[in-house]
Amino acid sequence: MKKIFLLFISILYSCILFSQNQVLIDSLQKQIELTSDSDRVDIYNSICWNMRNSNPEEAVKYGLLAIELSEKLNYKIGIVKAYGFIGVSYRNLGKYSEAFDHYYKGLELSKKFGILEQEGYAYINLGNLYIYQEYFDDAIENLDQAHLIAEKIDNKKMLAYSFLNLGRAYLLKSEYDLALSNLNLALEIRLDLDEPNGQAVCYKYIADIYNELQKYDTAYSYYEKSLALTDFKDDKDLLSDIYNNIALIYLKSDNFELSERYSLKSLEVAYEVGSKLRIKNVSNTLSKLYIELKKYEKASYYQNLVICYTDTLFNQRLTEKILTLKNIAEQQKKQSEIDILNKDNEIQNLKLVKQNTFIWSLTIVLGMTLGLIFLLFFSNNQRKKANLKLEYQKNLILEKNSELNSQNEEIAAQRDEIMVQKEFVENQRDKIILQKKQITDSLHYARRIQSAIMQSKTNLEDFFTEIFIWLEPRDIVSGDFYWFHKFENKILLAVADCTGHGVPGAFMSLLGINSLKEIVINEKVSTPNLVLKRLREIIKISLNQSIEGNDPKDGMDIAFCSFDLENSILEFSGANNTIYLIRNHEFKQFEVVRNPIGIYINEKDFVNHEIILQKSDVIYLFTDGYYSQFGGEKDEKFKVNRFRELIMSIHTQNILEQKKCLTNTFNNWKGNKNQIDDILIIGIKI
Repeated sequence: MKKIFLLFISILYSCILFSQNQVLIDSLQKQIELTSDSDRVDIYNSICWNMRNSNPEEAVKYGLLAIELSEKLNYKIGIVKAYGFIGVSYRNLGKYSEAFDHYYKGLELSKKFGILEQEGYAYINLGNLYIYQEYFDDAIENLDQAHLIAEKIDNKKMLAYSFLNLGRAYLLKSEYDLALSNLNLALEIRLDLDEPNGQAVCYKYIADIYNELQKYDTAYSYYEKSLALTDFKDDKDLLSDIYNNIALIYLKSDNFELSERYSLKSLEVAYEVGSKLRIKNVSNTLSKLYIELKKYEKASYYQNLVICYTDTLFNQRLTEKILTLKNIAEQQKKQSEIDILNKDNEIQNLKLVKQNTFIWSLTIVLGMTLGLIFLLFFSNNQRKKANLKLEYQKNLILEKNSELNSQNEEIAAQRDEIMVQKEFVENQRDKIILQKKQITDSLHYARRIQSAIMQSKTNLEDFFTEIFIWLEPRDIVSGDFYWFHKFENKILLAVADCTGHGVPGAFMSLLGINSLKEIVINEKVSTPNLVLKRLREIIKISLNQSIEGNDPKDGMDIAFCSFDLENSILEFSGANNTIYLIRNHEFKQFEVVRNPIGIYINEKDFVNHEIILQKSDVIYLFTDGYYSQFGGEKDEKFKVNRFRELIMSIHTQNILEQKKCLTNTFNNWKGNKNQIDDILIIGIKI
């Protein structure tokens, strides 16, 4: 009842604020015809800013009117502000390419006009946009520039914006301590400035951190604080985001009714604003919700919306603009270096000319003096000898000048050749960087799809209160996978290691997951050894494998478990993969058939083990990637024995501490060496 009451109060409050905000905008519109031209610009900009989060399309229109009138009046501050406000409106609409154009134009004009405050806000806007496009390091670089300007001009509001967006960047980089530190600094300033809506934004992102850390009660309390301060009419974008995140908390708590209610409310507000980002995010929540409710047609509809809006928001046009901006900055830096070099050469040439002129003048004066002396004291013959000597010195100087000119020309030619070669190398490098980024972006998108197909760890926590899952792909996408399914009163859990890494391994993992679904869900087979037998048949047929053929022997190693938690019984069968059980500080390992899932000459039937579980038993399922890693002082493999000893030494710790210890030990062992295989470990405490 408390949650329903809160929703009712939120809706009522939004209606009140709608009327108040509309009165403000109507008042500003009435003043337009009654004021001077520069005041009209300020009013246009004020309307644009007030409508940016509630009606961004209309906000853009007023911003464009402000630019048009400001250019006629040469009203510089009005132009710069309008470009920034329009950029924010386009960002809320999900038109990131247009937002980028206006942000960058605002930055150029603020530098040109020397308006330091607006330059700082332009850096914040660009940093904000880089966050939406997942260029987090570029975002932090721009926000640090804004931070320096804010401190220089002692602008507390700008300082709060820079801390807020730095917190967002570190949050999305999963650096939660830095994120929380920056967000608390932003909140402290906004409390001093008495900015309720700014405080609401800070509370929202602090809630997001606790949501990521799976501290849902703490996260919900901060979302409530944010809702209590949110201007429901003036910041619909924030309102939609909060509703969606609350819906996610209810989804994870299996409260599907409230999750659907908040999701649809979020979607309604997102459509009002026209925010593509918010529509995409809440569509993703609804897709997950309807999968849980087994309403697959609705789930498919919202998943298609996610794909559509993802393609719109992360578009090639904006990526090219960002890369072009970086290239322009680099070219300007290189041109500055070339200009300095040319200037140094000009100075050296000028010094050389002055030196030659001085030598020439000195020689002439000396010659004239000697000539006069010879004219006075010696005969005509001596005078001729002096003239010959003077001519010889002149020719010698001319010869040296000619030699110096030739050397200068040769140096200039070599420099031009070097610059051409350098430009060619840089162009090739930029092409390679762009191609690499496109491939990497595709792999990251493939990883999101692969992660979506593998069920969430959160769902497993419904059945196992203490569990950790550590999946660390070697090449973004993984050949290792895990799969689980609730079948009748049993929890079926598989951990598998497919042939290959990266994309080939990922394809094998998809084949494995789909085959397990077919066997368990459609064919109703759940006994572990029978599941593995049927899986081997499907893989051989799918890959067209035969003993006589020369086909690659692709397949997978797998450990398959069936947990009957009501009767405390575990059934297990393995193909090259075993499991570890630690009970009362004693280590147990179970025999498996040394056959892979796939074609094999000496095929054997898979063995089924039945284990009576006891409270505090700790069970580990894993692939071989961890103990196959090279590292340490002797550059050797970690090996199975060392892995067992590590498991035994940590099995009594909290399950999340175990994962942390495994991760730290692996990273210390690996050091600066490359990871050689995918890693997957699941730990369960009964």
